[in-house]
Amino acid sequence: MTHFRGIFALAGFALLVLLTVPLQWLAVGLNWPLQRKLPLFFCRLACRLLGIRARFHGRLAARSPRMIVPNHVSWSDVLVLGCRQAPLRFVAKSEVANWPLFGAIARLTGTIFVERQHRRSILRVNAALAARLAAGEDVVVFAEATTGDGSRLRRFNAPHFAALRDFLIAHSEETHATVTPVGIAYTRRHGVPLGRRGRSEVAWYGDTDLLPHLWALVTRGGVDCDVTVGAPIHFDRSSDRKVIAQQTEAAVRCLVTASLSGRRSETVEALPKPALILPELKAV
Repeated sequence: MTHFRGIFALAGFALLVLLTVPLQWLAVGLNWPLQRKLPLFFCRLACRLLGIRARFHGRLAARSPRMIVPNHVSWSDVLVLGCRQAPLRFVAKSEVANWPLFGAIARLTGTIFVERQHRRSILRVNAALAARLAAGEDVVVFAEATTGDGSRLRRFNAPHFAALRDFLIAHSEETHATVTPVGIAYTRRHGVPLGRRGRSEVAWYGDTDLLPHLWALVTRGGVDCDVTVGAPIHFDRSSDRKVIAQQTEAAVRCLVTASLSGRRSETVEALPKPALILPELKAV
């Protein structure tokens, strides 16, 4: 029965990607309103197929140019965050673009790719992030620049926080932007706390092979992922990006620790089940 569930989940996941990626490409090319709804539908259905239940705690601050900065545990973090709202613009290392299946998912979710070893690539990505902020979209930066074991955070890097200053310089009418710290914690499986070992099994980090990790995820299923939104951090023209990065890291660390220890509020924002989305063929 476990193997049957795994095969069904992986087949459904692959079919979902094959159907939605070309449709999203067409929707973007023809500027259909569907392009904003399809990633949301995709992420919610993908999480259900993979056996991940996204549980959101807290709400985003009032609309303003926002950079969302979470910790990073696994490739599935993108799907979980994408369950909340759309569009979100993610930043990922350039190698992801060429990964089978997951490269297509990254493109579908509007990912901006960066060659982290090249300074010019970082400048290009920051310019793209500033443009997305100017378009009224939220950008997501995994400031650790890699995944962790689900229990500990790495140091947050500061280069992409400079995109906020680039945005403010280009838009004199804006007085500030906000950085929203977000804590991601995989906490339970089938209602039972995961513990450190269980969290490391759900996480995808280091030299963990992707296919065995994915198979274990879909066959075991029943994973709760708690996403906690912290208080926004003010960023204006005088802000030091390195100081903001340190403040954000400290805030995210507190959010993750609270989730793993069970001290976080149990008020959960319920997500609707993914509904069938029909293409809106009228271009705008």
